[in-house]
Amino acid sequence: MIRIILFFWLMLHSLTGFTQMVIQAGVLDKETRQPLSFCGIRSKASGKSCISNEDGVFRLTGLPEKDSIMISYLGYKTRTLSVGWFKTHTTVYLEKSGIVIDEFVIHAGDDYLFEILANCRQKLRSAKQHPSKMYFTLETTYNNQAVEMLESYNNCLVSNCCTEDIHLKNGRIGLAMTDDNSYFVSLNTSQAVSYINITESNAYLPDIPLQFSRNKMKKNFKLTRLTTAEDQQNSVHIGFSPIENDGKAFRGELWIHKTSFGIQKIILEGDQLRTHPFLPMFPGTAVDSVGIKIVLNYDPEIPGGCLSNISFNYSLIFSKSENKRSIQTKGLMYFYDYDNPFILPYFDFDPSQNDYRKITFMPYNPSFWSNSEGLMYTEKQDEMISFLRKNGVLLNYNHHIINDIPVNEFIKLKAKFFEDNYVWWSDTSRLSLKNNRLNKDTLTAQQIYNPKLRSELSKLRAQIFLDIYPVGDSLSWFSATVFDVFNSFYKLEEINTTDCFLNIYFDLCEIERRKMEKQLSLLRSPDRAAIESVYQQTLASIDSLYDIYRKKVQTGFNQTELRKYNDHVFKETGIDNFKIFRVDETPANP
Repeated sequence: MIRIILFFWLMLHSLTGFTQMVIQAGVLDKETRQPLSFCGIRSKASGKSCISNEDGVFRLTGLPEKDSIMISYLGYKTRTLSVGWFKTHTTVYLEKSGIVIDEFVIHAGDDYLFEILANCRQKLRSAKQHPSKMYFTLETTYNNQAVEMLESYNNCLVSNCCTEDIHLKNGRIGLAMTDDNSYFVSLNTSQAVSYINITESNAYLPDIPLQFSRNKMKKNFKLTRLTTAEDQQNSVHIGFSPIENDGKAFRGELWIHKTSFGIQKIILEGDQLRTHPFLPMFPGTAVDSVGIKIVLNYDPEIPGGCLSNISFNYSLIFSKSENKRSIQTKGLMYFYDYDNPFILPYFDFDPSQNDYRKITFMPYNPSFWSNSEGLMYTEKQDEMISFLRKNGVLLNYNHHIINDIPVNEFIKLKAKFFEDNYVWWSDTSRLSLKNNRLNKDTLTAQQIYNPKLRSELSKLRAQIFLDIYPVGDSLSWFSATVFDVFNSFYKLEEINTTDCFLNIYFDLCEIERRKMEKQLSLLRSPDRAAIESVYQQTLASIDSLYDIYRKKVQTGFNQTELRKYNDHVFKETGIDNFKIFRVDETPANP
């Protein structure tokens, strides 16, 4: 009996050690009790990381109880706490480190601070790039009214000096109409922020000292030493401002490690800027004033350093005729999971599309969003979502909510600046040559009756959207059939079976997608290669299917063959296109 009890105790003790915990806590300044935004939080055992939101709150999941986490913030002493500590504590207090001294100016003739910046620039320019996941969020107010909220996950390349090559994984949008019955959208904000390269100047953003050689730096900027930190960070805190206040250069602050010259933090600010990336969307509108603040924080745990996050705020004043409008936008780019990027969706997007339009097309994937690792919403963000739900449109926040208008309806009814270029398959809606705007020309009757020419004057294309993402230790997936209006055309005159011809093709592609889903579900241990193999086989089947289909039905002119396909679709999906489009009630073309 003693052995049995001992064995049971050991087994229970062993299982307890592998308990997975969820940590949620706030990080505050020990003296002021103010929240510390964007603190770095990292698990020592697993390497899992996150940052605190603007309220100083963070959340980490799937941590062993015996693990510990490090909480760090520039200018504060790093704290290391066991995961078990959070069973009874929900607030972490960080203590300031360093001594603030009276600032003094280093004149241009003194090379001390310029030498530090020159050495820092040299190190930055040799920095390694890391593939990384990126969480991006922004909020916009228009005349103090919430009008926009955007949240997305992306892949990118990130280093010490820049982020580039951004590719969308998934996203969601909230919009509300402004008081003058229009919409404000930040179409390319993620790209605009990615223009920041602190060692290379560009035409879209103001200058930064680190973009110049030491001599040119002296001609364009004055430097000031602000504080000293006699702690483990061993930092030099430098302020800079342009000599010519012409709106073409940032003022700001830098924190640089004294011995390694590694960069730790940068603040960039500017008012009444003349160099900026913002352009009005509509003619007759002018940008009267631009103010920008950008803060770049670095991850000290990555060898050689690497960008951890970029927070930004900008304010714009637009004018149209005599009316002026004020716009304030704030947001964040958070980089994590270095060298382990997302598997991007399998879909052939038109390369000219911006991320905003891609998000309006993407579906709501509840499994992806429930397993995502973005920042926790602040109280203000929760209030903003509630406002947009009540007074505007939420896209990809839920697939059931009444106020969430489906993508195609959203584009058609609410946002005239978007085109309906992709259409999701649905058993409750049908394609229409008129509504979906396939490229169409008027042709002569002689051309129409030429079967060979007919096949060359129409092209239909559907794609299978496939998104693969991890859930725990395995891979999950989401798929859908999408009609590609971009790459489809119908240059024939309409006949009584035209829309029937379009929709039967779309339905046939949906049947192939369902076959793919069944094959994927039979995979015992699905990995990326196995999933991709099944996907590629499905694409090949759809290509072959279309060639056979259009030849047999002669783009809808052969009603006998078209009816056979209609019967097959009805058997597989329950959809009778002949009945929906009243083919038997409409006289056929001769």
